[in-house]
Amino acid sequence: MRLSVVLTVCGVLLVCFSLGALWAGDAPLAGARALSFASPEGDTLAATYVPGTQPAGVLLLPGFAGNQAMMRPLAGEFARRGLHIFTFDYSGHGLSDGALRFDNARTDRIARQALAAKEEFKRLSGLSDAQILVVGHSMGARSALQAATMDTQAVAGLILLGTQINLSTNTQAEFFTGTSDTDLAWVQNLGVGNPPVSIALISGQWDDILTPANAQQLFGRLLPAAAEMSTIPVLNTDIEFYGQNADYRALMLPDALFHNYEIYAPSTVGSVMFFADLFLSRSFAASPEAAVPTAENRLVWWLVGVAGFFLALGGGTAYKRPMANSPNGQVQIMVVSHFLWAKLLLWLAALPLSVVLVGALVFLPVPSPVFNLVYVGFIGAYGLLLWALYRFGKMPATRGRLRFGAGEKPGGIWLTIGLTAVMLAATGLYAATGWFNPIPTPTRLFWLALFTPITALGFWIGAHEARMLAALTRRAAPQWALTLIGLFPFFLLALLFGVLGSLSGMIGALQGLIVLALVVLFGRLLSHLQQRAWLVALAQSVLLYWLALPSSALFSG
Repeated sequence: MRLSVVLTVCGVLLVCFSLGALWAGDAPLAGARALSFASPEGDTLAATYVPGTQPAGVLLLPGFAGNQAMMRPLAGEFARRGLHIFTFDYSGHGLSDGALRFDNARTDRIARQALAAKEEFKRLSGLSDAQILVVGHSMGARSALQAATMDTQAVAGLILLGTQINLSTNTQAEFFTGTSDTDLAWVQNLGVGNPPVSIALISGQWDDILTPANAQQLFGRLLPAAAEMSTIPVLNTDIEFYGQNADYRALMLPDALFHNYEIYAPSTVGSVMFFADLFLSRSFAASPEAAVPTAENRLVWWLVGVAGFFLALGGGTAYKRPMANSPNGQVQIMVVSHFLWAKLLLWLAALPLSVVLVGALVFLPVPSPVFNLVYVGFIGAYGLLLWALYRFGKMPATRGRLRFGAGEKPGGIWLTIGLTAVMLAATGLYAATGWFNPIPTPTRLFWLALFTPITALGFWIGAHEARMLAALTRRAAPQWALTLIGLFPFFLLALLFGVLGSLSGMIGALQGLIVLALVVLFGRLLSHLQQRAWLVALAQSVLLYWLALPSSALFSG
């Protein structure tokens, strides 16, 4: 008990310290103003404006399935330099209305939204086009480049991270954009004078959305003829940097950098600041490879925060053994090893049901968070299958039938609600420092309400199985095996992305596993404190979609 209390207190302190440090580090953004403006298509787009003290500003454009909060690390650095800042959520992203279509990259819609954002930025700040930089990541970089080809008033420069444009085949990128870039007229027309603006391309060596080879190809398209180029030496770095007249062209390919984290890496943040100074002042400042200390501190405090969450929840579960059904309870496990193998193999039987469930949800007449359907598809379908087997006494290696509410004791409702509210608030404050805005939109609330009971069934079954194992054995290994089996398809998904060479997909799947591990650990804590398994399952589902839904783009048919 003493060790449990120490671990819990240490974990809570780590979370508090990390949140305090992260929010204190973003003090320059304290004057941010939330607002909205209309897109050319009529969607209401959520935006944020931070007034500056300098006669310059930056328009920050997040990537696919991203949101304004993800640009916070860059926004904080620009705010420290006194620049005006404007960022917004595209349709179907973050806090904005509307949805994307699966062929979104074939239309000019996203580029038009970037242009509308620039006009709103100019109105609020009083800046001219030549005083504004545009910094975009992934889809945001793509829209920035396309918008610049459509714009009659050139901005001060474009700083593009992991630009989602491929002049050769990239199956993964084409899957997300819904089209082949080489078929698009505006991509075919890219060249030294189109767009007529300074451009810096930054893409990691491990970027799989804009591979180094494709980055070089795109850079070559934007360069003038060799006879017309002048190479500009930049502080003894290996950056490719060329100039013609008043425009610059630069390419940086940092080592060991994934597409997902190009906006967070301290060295990349430093490179963005370097090019911002150059494009605005036309003079060289610090090295383009110098890491930004505040960006390094953010990464450290993020890790401290994650460690604190797991330590606090893990310490709480060590306080008391999980409540267990008695050996004469409603269901008994006959042979532990047979039971666990049956659980693993039943994932195969759940797959067809998962496909049916996901298909039914996709065809609802509401913009859908397509990439979140993996949670309800796997956990919900598996829970439905197991519930049917337990309900009719057909679950392998067990005896008895599982009935809803049987064996549960009253009490614990307000404790569970209180702890869930604290967990939602703490994780929301953490996420808002650079992951997502935790304020749910009506459409995402609809999906949370729909997904929660379906997914909760899987968590409810898992809670009962944990109690059944606790009644049979005091060993920890079977409980760990049960947990890993419950996450088995998510491990397979991460492995599949890795085999296919999709590093960004694999990292996204691993992030999902971290979220699921946090949800499972939170459920264990609640199960140790009260015996209403259905309430624990609902709390777990709400926490899961609280953390997962905000970072998924909404799609319409």
